[in-house]
Amino acid sequence: MVITDFGIARGVEQREQEVVGAGLLGTPEYMAPEQVDGSAEVSPATDLFALGVTLFEMLTGTLPFVASTPMLTAMARLLRDAPDPRSLLPQLPGGLCELILRCLRRNPLERPQSAAELATLLAQFLPTRKTLQPTGTPPVKELQRSEDDIALSRQKSIAVLPLRNLSNPQDSHLAEGLTEELIDALSATKGVRVRSRGATMSVKGDSREPRVLGKELGVQLVVDGSLRRSGDTLRLTVRLIYVEDGVQVWAQRFDANVGDLFALSDTVSTALAQALTSQISGAPEKAKLSDALAVEKYFRARQLLHTAASANLNEAVVLLEEIMVGREHDPKLLASYATAQARRWFFGEAQAADKARAAAELALQTAPSSAESCLALAVVRFQDANLPGAVLLLRQALARSPTLAEAHDLLGRILIETGPLQEGMRAIEIALDIDPSLVRLRVERARLFELQGQHDKADGLILQTAANPHTAIYTTALRCRIALWRKDRAYARRMLKELEGSDTFPGGMREIVEAVAYERDLDAALLGSKLPIRSGSQRGMTLFHQLAAEWHAFLNRPAETLKSLTPAVNAGLVDLVWLHYCPLFQPLFRDAQFQHLYRIVEERARQVHAALTSPLP
Repeated sequence: MVITDFGIARGVEQREQEVVGAGLLGTPEYMAPEQVDGSAEVSPATDLFALGVTLFEMLTGTLPFVASTPMLTAMARLLRDAPDPRSLLPQLPGGLCELILRCLRRNPLERPQSAAELATLLAQFLPTRKTLQPTGTPPVKELQRSEDDIALSRQKSIAVLPLRNLSNPQDSHLAEGLTEELIDALSATKGVRVRSRGATMSVKGDSREPRVLGKELGVQLVVDGSLRRSGDTLRLTVRLIYVEDGVQVWAQRFDANVGDLFALSDTVSTALAQALTSQISGAPEKAKLSDALAVEKYFRARQLLHTAASANLNEAVVLLEEIMVGREHDPKLLASYATAQARRWFFGEAQAADKARAAAELALQTAPSSAESCLALAVVRFQDANLPGAVLLLRQALARSPTLAEAHDLLGRILIETGPLQEGMRAIEIALDIDPSLVRLRVERARLFELQGQHDKADGLILQTAANPHTAIYTTALRCRIALWRKDRAYARRMLKELEGSDTFPGGMREIVEAVAYERDLDAALLGSKLPIRSGSQRGMTLFHQLAAEWHAFLNRPAETLKSLTPAVNAGLVDLVWLHYCPLFQPLFRDAQFQHLYRIVEERARQVHAALTSPLP
C-alpha cells in the first residue's frame, strides 16, 4: 500500500482549502497541530497524525475536525482533542480506537515515533486466516438484516391508490380514511409489500390511468376504487389491476352503512388478500367504531393529524376525546390521542404531557403486540428527552412492523443527533423509501451536511424542500439557523427578500434573521417572548435554549452562550452532533464549563448507542 499526500501541491486552479493561512500550506483536515501553530519541527510523527485522521475517517465515515472554514478547521485541533471514534460507532474495538487517538495526540512526542512502530501496533487488529469472512460479508457488523428484511425483496408490491370521493367534497375524509385502513390491513398480509399512505397520496387527484400511476409508484399491482355516499349508505367499488399489462384480475362492489366502515375495511382487505393468494396474519388493532358519527369524527381527526399546524392538533384532540367516551381502552384511539397530545406538548401545552403519557402507556398495555402503540409511547419518550427509552420502543415497533415509516423516521432523527451517523442516515433513507412524502427528512439531512461544513450539499437539499408546503416551515427554520451558523448577513438579507410576505417563519425567527441581516440588537428577552416552545416539552425547551445559545454565540458573548447551554443540557440535550460541529461553539472548546456540558451530552449519546444494540425485552 502506498499513501500519497498532495496537500501542498498546487495546480493551475488552486483550491481555497489548500491555503490555510499566509505562508502556511496544507490540507486543513489532515494537518497536525505543529503544522498549524509552528510549535514543533515537522517530523515523522506529523505524518502519523495525518494517517491517524485517515484511519479515523475510514472507520467512522467522518473527519475528527471539521469547521465552517479552512482556517477554523485547521485551528480546531489546537482547541480540543479528537473525539473518540466510539462516540460515533460504539461497536468499534477499544484497542484500535485508543491507538488512533494516540496518533491524534496534540503533543508529537505522545504519538508513535515511527511508521514501523505504528505498523506493528496495527498488525494485532488484522484478521487472521481463521477469522476472515466470506467475500461480500461486511467486516464490521452494524444492524444485521433480519429474515423479514430479506423476505421483503421477494414479496409482491402493491399500491392502494387514493379512493376517489364521488360524493360531497366534505366527505373526503371518509375516502382518505378508508384508503388508509386498507393500506394498514394489507400491510399485515403475508407475501405483500404495500406502498405507504404518504407515497400513494402523492398521486391523489391524478386522472391518469391506474397502470400509469402504478408504474410511477414502482409496484406490480394497484388497488383502484371509488367511494360514493348517499345518506348513511356507502357504496365502494374496488378493482385489482396488474401494472405491466393493465389486466384487471379482480373487481367487486361493496355496500355498507357509515357506521360499518371498519367492518367494510376488514371485508375488502380479506377479499383482496384472497385475490392475491395470501392470508392476513396479525392484522393491526382497529378502532371498532360502530356508529356513523363516531366514524366520521375518527377519520376527520386522523386527517388533521397528518398536518403540521398546532391548531389542527387541538381540533383533532377534541374529536378524539368525543369518540373515546365509552371506548377508553381502544388501543388505536389511544395511540392517535397520545401522538396528538405529545405534539401539543411540544408546542407549549404543558397540560398535554400527562395525557400523552397516560394514553400511550395504556395503549401499549392494552395491545402489547401493536407497532402503533410502541410508536406512540416512543413519541412521548422522545418529547420527554428519554431517548434511550424511545429507541428501545422504536426497535420493538420495527420488529413488529418493519415497514412502519414513522418509526424509521423518528429513529433516524435521533441517531443523526447522537450517532452513529451511518445508522441515522440509513434509517432516514429507509423511511423515505417507504414513504416519499416524509420530505421533512431531507431538511434533517441538510442540517447534518451544514453542520459538517458541506454547504453545497445543504443548499441543494434546501432548494428541493423550500417550495414544498409540507416542509416550508422546517426549511425556513433551518435557514434561519444557517444564517447564524455562517455569520452571513448577505445570506440573511437574501432569505428575507425571498420570503417577503411568507408565513413560514416559526415564531420569533423572522426577528432573528432581521437582526442578523441588518445588525439589529436582539436579546434573550425577545426570544423568550416570541418562541412558545419555552414552556413545552423537554424537547421543546431544549430547542428554545439551543436557539438562545446560538444567538449569544453569534454575538460573541461566551458567558451568555454558556448560560443558555446549561439549561439546554439540564432539559435533556442529547444533540452531540450539534454541540460538536456547530461552528459558533468552536471558541468555547477550551472552556472548562463547556467541556463539562459536552461530557454530559456525550454520556447521553452513549446511552442511546447502548439502547440501539441491547437485546430487546
